[in-house]
Formats: sequence, structure tokens, C-alpha cells
Amino acid sequence: IIARYMYSPILALSNTETNAKTLVVKDGENHWSRPAATDITEKAELIRAELFPNPVHGSLTVSLFTGTKLKIQTEVVSLEGKLLLSSPERWIQGNTQYSLQVNSLTAGEYFLKISSNGKTLKTIPFIHIQD
Repeated sequence: IIARYMYSPILALSNTETNAKTLVVKDGENHWSRPAATDITEKAELIRAELFPNPVHGSLTVSLFTGTKLKIQTEVVSLEGKLLLSSPERWIQGNTQYSLQVNSLTAGEYFLKISSNGKTLKTIPFIHIQD
């Protein structure tokens, strides 16, 4: 082993140790080994997450995309980090869209936090308005 090189593939892995390539010299030539991902389901991150409409009144649409099957948790938190709303965990793969009722929130700024296995994957700000 001569050196380690960190790279970022299209599907980002949250565990950088499994994201490392190792430089190996064989027969006078340099070769980069490929990382072994033993459980991609636990390590994969969302590639895309969108909210609309923003600002929102009543129902927020959450649009997610991931290339692998992933169990996610969606939470609404205040600017101070206080948990205000939580949706049940759900398995997603590919394009997924669902609605989140936010009409119980007062007018203001919030964050939608998307996590998997206790790790935050995305945090997206949004504004809730009242009539």
C-alpha cells in the first residue's frame, strides 16, 4: 500500500472509510483498488430531495429520489432545533412523493430533516404561512 485516495462517486457514501481507494503497485504499474460496500442500504445517501410549494400553507409535498432501497425518517424542526412533527419511517427507492400536513405549525421558518438509521441525510429549510 503506497497511498490512500478519497473519491466521491455519484451515489455518495456516508462512511468515508468504505469510500477509500488504496493505491497498489503491481508489476511496476499503479492500480487503485475498489472499495467494498458490504451494506449499501445503510450507507447510501439521498441523491435528490425537494419540497414544494415553498412557502407552504397546509400540506407540504416531499419529493425524494435514491438509487438504492433506503429506510428514511422525516421530521419538521424549528430554527432552534426543537422537534415539532415526525412522520413514520418508510422504505423508499427510486422516485417517491408524499404529503406532510404542516397546518398545525404557526407562521414561520422551519427545517425538514430527512434521516436514515439515525444519520441526517438532508436538511431543507421551508416557510409556513397562515391565511
